[in-house]
Amino acid sequence: MVERQNIFFGLDGREFANEIADLSYKHFDALPKKGKPQLGKEWTLLSAVIMTYTTDEGLLTPKIIAMGTGSKCLGESKLSKSGDVVNDSHAEILARRSFMCYLYEQLNLVYKGDESLVFQPPDGTNRCRLRNNVNFHLFTSHTPCGDASIFPKISPEVLSDDWNGDESSCYKNLRKRKIIDDVDVKNKIHKLSDESSNIETCEENIENNVQHDTGQFNHKVIKNESSCDKKIPVDIYRTGAKCVPGGFQDTHGSKSDYHCVGALRIKPGRGDRTISMSCSDKIARWTVVGIQGALLSHFLISPIYLQSVIVGKCPYDQSSMKRALTDRVADVTNLANNYTLTAPYLLQSGLAFKEGRNDEDSSGKLVPSAAGITWFQSKQLGVSEVSVNGKKQGVTNKNRNKPEARCTVCCIEMMRRFLKLIKSIPPEQQPHSVKSLDQENCSYLECKMAAISYQEALDKLKSKTFSTWVQKSRDYLHFKLN
Repeated sequence: MVERQNIFFGLDGREFANEIADLSYKHFDALPKKGKPQLGKEWTLLSAVIMTYTTDEGLLTPKIIAMGTGSKCLGESKLSKSGDVVNDSHAEILARRSFMCYLYEQLNLVYKGDESLVFQPPDGTNRCRLRNNVNFHLFTSHTPCGDASIFPKISPEVLSDDWNGDESSCYKNLRKRKIIDDVDVKNKIHKLSDESSNIETCEENIENNVQHDTGQFNHKVIKNESSCDKKIPVDIYRTGAKCVPGGFQDTHGSKSDYHCVGALRIKPGRGDRTISMSCSDKIARWTVVGIQGALLSHFLISPIYLQSVIVGKCPYDQSSMKRALTDRVADVTNLANNYTLTAPYLLQSGLAFKEGRNDEDSSGKLVPSAAGITWFQSKQLGVSEVSVNGKKQGVTNKNRNKPEARCTVCCIEMMRRFLKLIKSIPPEQQPHSVKSLDQENCSYLECKMAAISYQEALDKLKSKTFSTWVQKSRDYLHFKLN
């Protein structure tokens, strides 16, 4: 696994994370009000892609180039076979799709012979590589949904010094050590004693389950991961994402026995079940095949990997982030054609997103915003758009299936950008992988499958580790431009 070069402006990890979080929040504040949550009534999640680059004067500079907000996901019955609906509107996914729009604009510049901040001019293979002074970072205001969100509410190592079998005494010690400072600590953690809990000793804390024949990550049920010899029941943070069919399943027991870890998961949706993989799973996938996707990979010598993933102030566990985003794919090796398993730095900021989910809101006063915002840097100041249920906000039922209802980041619009870029390049200067496409009649699936190197890396990932990844039916991928 490739470790990224440490480029944090000369700051330590926390300082860099705070710098990026502050930049992201200020950028969000400067966006138009449309689509933002109503303060005191709604919350949303925020993600951004940040580019860092070195100026001619030698200054390392951060720049927000893409952003997304949202927490919604469509159920399978609401998907479209025309590619005109955004299925997954979680912030991380909208930010990534916005980033792809930015990359198309930069490739348009460089293939026309203009200067790009991001790419070097095409080489002898008619493909581009990143400039040496450029890196990309993903910021997200909350821990990614799925596997990265499953971890103990209070570290067992912390509790082990205070637990003596007496609940009141333990609470008193925790307050004294300033580990908890809420008067009503029972609102912050589960009771430390629970007659219905099956409490095991720390020597039996990790229950290893039989590994499936599918070659998946060796799943575990979280117990109390410490080396002490005391009995300590610990509750865990939970995720709404459900284990995929055919893989290891949650036990739904009490406290730490509720979830398994390492499992692939699909996001919850409004109503029926979704087929969208969790953000933890998707980010882990990006460490193998890159964040650029299949279509953009036609134009690139090497995939684009994230330098770091930064999480805002929220419940967070470094070891769980590492498990979810990098450890699960660590056995994907011997990738060809410049694909290399590349682990990003995992950092947390101490700055919270004020429009974010309030984990202390036990009354359910706040509800998730139905809207999602996408923004990316363009030749103008930027392109901003608001969507609801995968379509542009405000679209009428009469116009729902017309092009004007499509979001900028939906699949068919991404395909339009892809084909427009190809047609703007003289045939002799086009990458070899696109020359076989019937540009007037190709389907979205054909465009994706023609990216041979990308597909080979993806196949290796799925065969090695993510074999139960939920595949979208090809009926949803055969659409063409109309």
